[in-house]
Amino acid sequence: MDKSVDVSIIYVNYNTEELLVNSLHSLVQNLKGFSYEVIVVDNASKEFKAQALKQVYSEVKIVHSPENLGFGGGNNAGAAVASGKYLWLLNTDTLIPKDNKLSEIFGFLENHTGYAAASPLLVNESGEYQSSQIAYFPGTLRMVGEKPIKLIVRLLPLTRHFFSQVNADYLPIVDRDIDSAAAASFFIRRSVFEEVGGFSKEYFMYYEDTDLCKKIAGDGYKIRFIPQAKVVHLLGQSIRSSYERKKMYFKSQDIYFAHWRSRWSQLGVQILRTPLVFLYWLRRDKSV
Repeated sequence: MDKSVDVSIIYVNYNTEELLVNSLHSLVQNLKGFSYEVIVVDNASKEFKAQALKQVYSEVKIVHSPENLGFGGGNNAGAAVASGKYLWLLNTDTLIPKDNKLSEIFGFLENHTGYAAASPLLVNESGEYQSSQIAYFPGTLRMVGEKPIKLIVRLLPLTRHFFSQVNADYLPIVDRDIDSAAAASFFIRRSVFEEVGGFSKEYFMYYEDTDLCKKIAGDGYKIRFIPQAKVVHLLGQSIRSSYERKKMYFKSQDIYFAHWRSRWSQLGVQILRTPLVFLYWLRRDKSV
C-alpha cells in the first residue's frame, strides 16, 4: 500500500521531456513545507526515457499511457494512482522558484474546508504577471468584448479598473475568490476531484480546466487565488501552435457552451467568432 502524503504532484507529458526534467529539478530543489509524491503520466510520447527523471527524483511514479489521453485524461490517469490529500496539477513548462511560498496554498486549504482548490500566481521568466491565469466563467458578452476591451486598456491604461468585471486580468493582484483558474498550476482536494468526476472526458485539450472549476462551483465549493505563492510558467512551450490547435480550441469551446450555457448563447458565440475562424484559416500553415 502506498504511503500517504500531503500532495500528489501530477505532470502530463507529451514529447516535452526536456521541459519536464527542468521543471522536476526546480521542484526538488526548491519545494518545502509539505510532503509530496511526483506522478508523471506519459501520453504516448515518441521518445520517453524514464531514467532521466529518476536521476532527478528516484521515487517518481510513472504512468505509461498507450495512447494520447489529452490533458484532462492524462491528469485523470495520474489522479487514479495518487495517494495525496491534495492533487497539484502542474504543467511540464513550469519552474518552481526559490521564493515560491507554495506552502501557503497548502496551509490555506488545510484551514479552510469550504475551499476545494487554490491557484498560485503565474509569472513569466521575467517575473511579470501572466494574463488569463484567472478568469470569470465565460459568457457570450464577455467573449465578444474581450479583444475590444484589451485594445481600449492598452490605449487607455487608466480604464483597467472599469473593465475589471469583464476581464479578471484587470483585477488587483490580491488574495481573492475566483471563478476559474488555469490548470497550469492548480491545487485541488483529491476528495473533491473524485466527487466531481475529475476532468470531463469530452475535452481533449482546452476548456477542461474551466469545466472542472464549473463543476466544483456547482457542488458548492470555492476556489482561491493566492498570489503570494508563485510559479514560473513558460507559457505554451509544451504546446505547438497551429491552425489544428485553434480548431481544437473552438471545438472545446462548443462543448463547454453546449453543456453550461443556453442554445442561444452557444449560437451567438459561433456566429461572432466566424470572422476569427476565417482569419486563422487564411493564416494557417499549409505544411501542418
